[in-house]
Amino acid sequence: MELFLTSNIIITSITILYCRYIKSSVVSKLILSKFALICWLLPLTLVRDYLPQEVAVNIQWLSPIMTAETPSFTVTKELSLFESISLSDIFLVTSIIGFLLFSIQLIKHRRWLNKLQKDSHSEFLYDYQGIAVRSSKHINNALLIGYSKPTIWINPELKNSDSLDIILQHEFVHARNKDNYWLVLFEIAKSIYWWNPLVKLLVHNLKEQLETRCDYKASLFFNEGIYLKKLTNLIVSNMPVSDTGFSSAAISNNSNIRRLKYLKEKQTMNQFSRIMIGLLIFTGVITLTFPISSIKAMAEENELQGISLNFDNIKIESISEIVGDYFNLEVIIDDEIKKELVSINLENIPDEKALQVLTKILNVSFVQKGKQLIVSNLPGGVSQDTSKEISTLIPTVQYSIDKPKPNDIGVFLDFNIKISETKEDAIRIEEKQFQMWSHFDKPTAIKIGDRLELDLTIKEGSEDHILIESKIYLIISLEEKELIATPRLFTTNGNLATIEMGEAVSSSKHPSFKIEMTPRKSLYSEIEKLKKKPTE
Repeated sequence: MELFLTSNIIITSITILYCRYIKSSVVSKLILSKFALICWLLPLTLVRDYLPQEVAVNIQWLSPIMTAETPSFTVTKELSLFESISLSDIFLVTSIIGFLLFSIQLIKHRRWLNKLQKDSHSEFLYDYQGIAVRSSKHINNALLIGYSKPTIWINPELKNSDSLDIILQHEFVHARNKDNYWLVLFEIAKSIYWWNPLVKLLVHNLKEQLETRCDYKASLFFNEGIYLKKLTNLIVSNMPVSDTGFSSAAISNNSNIRRLKYLKEKQTMNQFSRIMIGLLIFTGVITLTFPISSIKAMAEENELQGISLNFDNIKIESISEIVGDYFNLEVIIDDEIKKELVSINLENIPDEKALQVLTKILNVSFVQKGKQLIVSNLPGGVSQDTSKEISTLIPTVQYSIDKPKPNDIGVFLDFNIKISETKEDAIRIEEKQFQMWSHFDKPTAIKIGDRLELDLTIKEGSEDHILIESKIYLIISLEEKELIATPRLFTTNGNLATIEMGEAVSSSKHPSFKIEMTPRKSLYSEIEKLKKKPTE
């Protein structure tokens, strides 16, 4: 949502500035303005996510060895109401209010049309190029009303006006270009984004551009200067405007100077304008359809830059000095520290985790006290052999769901979970397969052994599309767990979705996880039938 709003604000701002200050044809400005409006009305950042695709989400884990009871900095706190409300929730509420405002405006317009149709003083005048022309005192100047069979309505005072010919031709151009359909779209956008001044200004500019384009096209049917002269006389007469929002108006009290100026200068689209418009539209589409997950991944990658240690046969005292220099700390090393040489290979460990990771890997206590780094032997020592932890990591799978009814529609999931590590040039792999059923839009917590928890929320998209929102936790204790990843997966019914955490099995020195799941939409009553179906 943040990307959607930010991108559209930038696109609209550039469009408004271009239309106001760049000399170009009104057609080019209208194309660019319509594109900016469509960007607000079409949630391209959401449509992008529901494109059919086979999913594989790879999350590079900095140090898989941290799975072994690494101290956690998790702080438990109560969430307030405002912390639980997202930007998407606020946008949804404002959009609902906008649709209500549009509905009210539409009802008022219908009432005005009924009043116009029932006017006993209204009069049919004649057909103008296949479009009926009527007069009514409820019309201040001239309007094109209707869609499939539009009608030109004029004020009775205009029946004998010298400017009637340009008014009728102007409204005929509106009808030929289907401008009334666009006007409805403008009103929808202005209602939905009632809180957004940029959208209101964009809609105002679009209405002005529609009028200016009609002025230009209608003027081509008259001798040089005739249309401009008569339009000037109409503007000078200062006749009131009937602007219902859903209908075109031949005369506008706003932007008249710019309309006359454009007609006089006859601005055309040059090569610069074509390149500029093409570049803006191309950039806008790319920005709005660029996967936000990629942006997050790049941001996370930048955030994860930290300390790296890659040494073979080095003294712990030397490692301590290197770490002390990195954190600008005075190093105090216990005299009883073990003296054997060690090897270490760590990449981009976050600063706040570095001391904990070193403590676990080297079985030596690294503790920061003020400006000092205290390095000492761990009491009793800690075994580095994690093979037992792997072999018992997924003995059981536990999950719970709200009690379903037979006709509840949800998703049936085939799971395959693998945990692996490379030890002494041998690959150890533990694998667990299980199946479960879940409601749509309801979170399901899956506890895998006593070390891993997977929280899933499955959402149903259009057609066969499925969104899987997940949170992966390391279980630190009975009351504490650490969030390590929040991947979002978009897939289709029956397609495999994969989350990989850690390095490739062939080169990894530490445990890594791979979670595969295949979702299938189903009724709860169909579970037994699906269980018999092999995983695709």
